[in-house]
Amino acid sequence: MGYIRTKHRKWGRDLECAMCRRDSVCEMAMKLQDLMMAMIQIYDRYASSDGDRSCLSNKELVDLAQAEFPLLCQHENKDQILKGVMGSMDMNKDNKVDFQEFCVFMCALTMALKDAMKK
Repeated sequence: MGYIRTKHRKWGRDLECAMCRRDSVCEMAMKLQDLMMAMIQIYDRYASSDGDRSCLSNKELVDLAQAEFPLLCQHENKDQILKGVMGSMDMNKDNKVDFQEFCVFMCALTMALKDAMKK
């Protein structure tokens, strides 16, 4: 399905959407698309701070966690939690987190959050 450019009714700005003719689906798709674009932008912002845009270093991961997960960083065991998070994200153990590792971890974290919300 091709993309068409439209001024979205809800957000009032130009957005591209493959499903804009189906309002209820469009609203959900646009919200998810915005979230995906935000994830890409956040990863790129932090990954580029040391000049290597292809991955997040440990320092960049700490900076990202402190800025993007403020409640986590207020926890009394934040250092242990951050160390565990970083170890979990770096699946190939090369002391860097590439975009694929970042996305897989964010999905796992989202599933864990959903499970925690059930309790």
